Amino acid sequence: MRWPPGGEAPDPASAGAEPQAVNPIDVHPESWFVERIGKRIRRLNDNGCSCTTCAQVLREGLMVFDDTHADCLYSAQGELGSRYADWKE
Repeated sequence: MRWPPGGEAPDPASAGAEPQAVNPIDVHPESWFVERIGKRIRRLNDNGCSCTTCAQVLREGLMVFDDTHADCLYSAQGELGSRYADWKE
């Protein structure tokens, strides 16, 4: 699998991070995030940070604000291993 689509997978060793397996089923294309601009999504996994913002995102989800935010969330899948899903009330 190419990550991101059309590119090469980031080298986790070069960033000082442990390699993480990426399940392609859990990875959304950038268009998935763009389609959710103005909508709430949720993070499926804990990133290990205990700051107030990260704890709130796990509890309440987060709103995708604009194209730049959508691109940032898309990139977080590969760089941080974050996984997202639609918010269900």
